Amino acid sequence: MTKASPTKKRFTLVVTIQTIFLSICLLLAGTLTGYSFIKSSESALEAGKDLLDKLSESIVLEMESISQRPTRLVENLPNIPALSQKPVGLDHPLLDYFNNALDNNKTLTALYLGWEDGDFYYISRIRDNEDFRIKMNAPKETERIIYSITENSGQRLRTTGFYTLDGKPTGPPQITLTDYDPRKRPWYKEGLLHPGSAYRTKPYIFSTQKVLGTTFTNTFWGQKSGVIGADIILTNIAQFLADRTPGPDGRIMVFNDEGLAFFHAKTKLAAPSPNESDAANNFTITPISSIMDPVLSTMYAKFKNENVTAGDPFTFQEGKLTYMADIKRGLFSKTEVLVAVLATEQHFTEEIRKIGRNSMLFSAVIICIAVLLIMIVSRKISAPLKVLAHTADELRRFNLEVKIDVKSKIKEVSALADSIRGMKTGIQTFTQYIPKDLVKKYIRSRSTPEIGGDRRTLTILFTDIAGFTTMSEGMIPETVITMLSDYFSRMGKIVASHNGTIDKYIGDALMAFWNAPERTKGHTLEGCEAALHCAQAVRSYEYPDENGNPRTFETRFGLHRGEAVVGNMGSSDRLNYTALGSTVNMASRLEGLNKYYGTTILASEAVKLNAGDDFVFRSVDKVLPKGALTPITIYELVGSCEGCSIPEVEVSSATTEHLEEWEKAYAFFQARQWDKALTLFENMDGADDKLVSIYIERARKYKRQDPGPDWDGVEVMKAK
Repeated sequence: MTKASPTKKRFTLVVTIQTIFLSICLLLAGTLTGYSFIKSSESALEAGKDLLDKLSESIVLEMESISQRPTRLVENLPNIPALSQKPVGLDHPLLDYFNNALDNNKTLTALYLGWEDGDFYYISRIRDNEDFRIKMNAPKETERIIYSITENSGQRLRTTGFYTLDGKPTGPPQITLTDYDPRKRPWYKEGLLHPGSAYRTKPYIFSTQKVLGTTFTNTFWGQKSGVIGADIILTNIAQFLADRTPGPDGRIMVFNDEGLAFFHAKTKLAAPSPNESDAANNFTITPISSIMDPVLSTMYAKFKNENVTAGDPFTFQEGKLTYMADIKRGLFSKTEVLVAVLATEQHFTEEIRKIGRNSMLFSAVIICIAVLLIMIVSRKISAPLKVLAHTADELRRFNLEVKIDVKSKIKEVSALADSIRGMKTGIQTFTQYIPKDLVKKYIRSRSTPEIGGDRRTLTILFTDIAGFTTMSEGMIPETVITMLSDYFSRMGKIVASHNGTIDKYIGDALMAFWNAPERTKGHTLEGCEAALHCAQAVRSYEYPDENGNPRTFETRFGLHRGEAVVGNMGSSDRLNYTALGSTVNMASRLEGLNKYYGTTILASEAVKLNAGDDFVFRSVDKVLPKGALTPITIYELVGSCEGCSIPEVEVSSATTEHLEEWEKAYAFFQARQWDKALTLFENMDGADDKLVSIYIERARKYKRQDPGPDWDGVEVMKAK
């Protein structure tokens, strides 16, 4: 035996053309887009340097302005004689001045006066501090708080007023006891240590608002001297820096030449702490290396080690990011500081990258359009071949419903399509003699047809048209064939839809079974459903004869369940898949007994026990059919029970009541209580129910002459 050489991997013509075309397009698009991206990135970085220069310059000016405004305020106020006057209630001579100062300086949060005798006067914005408003028990409409503290009879009293920005009260003044003494506060003490000039305190926790800030102080003189304070919250400065930080990876830091950081936008500057000294220490000016930010540490190291001049931009690498930095000198409260603004190059080139991605996307769209055109042309050639290959595979699977709708201007493809159409026609002709459903089941069950069979429990159905021979005698054969074909087509579809296998057609009779060739759970239930639906379909349909006159069929059904041998019978050149055995014969006998009992569907006890609870059966008899050796109990399959899953064959309420009376009478009959049985049978309508008439006759007979102690209720049939 020759060893087959390994098959080389092959590609279709369509794939090959598309691959080459796509590679060329990608090369051109990538080269053009890459060149454009490089040039655009260089321009963006130059623009970024200009932006950092302007941003750092503006921050320096703003930082100087933030500190200069409160500095000038506390330097000028002591020159106003009315400053040292005590307020009358909550009204101070300079109240309007204080209000204007707060309104025109957004970083300024409070102004206050502390006298040497311990009196205190305080005015603050509250609009942006909800926690402070709640602490002060201020009404919701309050935008400004004013309070004064005075000592009376050894008690320190705080009188608090609540106002809108235009001076309207939002609630009544509140008078409470307090232990607050301005003389004990850091701002007052440091103000006295630096008399006659503006001084900024070290950061500390404000006693009123419980946030970290710094106070600009100065002393004032009069009948009662003291210290004036102007508060700014350091978190406002941190937020100011954060709002101006260029990009998510950018940094802004205020520091000095010794490497001590004052502010930077990545640090929480003012997290309130119950321990005032601890909170203040959180803002202690610390070395840049202690901030635990490698970007800032690397920036400062390069600035110092490479002697970079403030005002000259430079770049450095940190991790995977390249940073651009611009450093400017400025003043904050008379202290010289350095302002560093950092941004990643990616921040400035991100838009260019987006444009580049969009360009690539646009190029990809153009390429896709071009590829689409190539695909359309190539598929005009390959599509018919794929369809024909699929059709051939479907025909191999015996799927004859597949359509062969192939049109091609290529001669060879058109000839192939014609050949497959001819093959399909031949197979369709062949399936008129062999059930195609049987072949499909063989394929699904992966079994090979061979002569022989196996023993299996089957549910078997026999049907027969009552009086068909007499009916057809006056009809021409062509009409009979047409009527039977239509009849069997409807019956066959119902059986197939319930997973049944049609064994054969015998004249006007049909034989079908379930649970072969594929094993099916609930096959008896499927058989009962099929029988009911077939009976319903026959009753609701009229078949026209050759004169157009409607004809109706009365079909009888026999259902039995039991073991049978099922498999391929016949010769090596012609097989028939069928079932054999006494179970098959019994199903046929049951179908024939319908004529005697006047029933439509007779089923054995084995069917009733395995059909489930969805069906309604009527007890019919214990019978020994002709040719049988063992009597069986038989039932009439009437329909499905009320409210079950098969509503289209559901038994009506009237029928249910009739069956209940029947079962009582039948039970009395089987118990040999002839009088009771006869009374109930006679109360039923025997004219429309032949079975009632049969049992009335039997009950009368046994009432006249008792059948004896050996009577077992079995009716022996003399005819099929």
